[in-house]
Amino acid sequence: MTLSLERMARLLLGVLTGNGAGRARVPRLDLMALSERDLADLNLPADVRSRVLDLRHRG
Repeated sequence: MTLSLERMARLLLGVLTGNGAGRARVPRLDLMALSERDLADLNLPADVRSRVLDLRHRG
C-alpha cells in the first residue's frame, strides 16, 4: 500500500512540476491601453469601468 501511494505521489509531483514547454504564456490585459469601446465590450461593472476611465484621464 505504501509503495503505491509513493508512486502516485511521484507521478502527481511530476505532473505538477513539469517543465511546461507545451504551455504558452498568456499576456496580461492592459486596461489603460484599451479604447473606451473595448472597455465597454468587456462588460465590466459600471463602478470598475468608471475607475479605469478616471485613472486614464488623470494619468
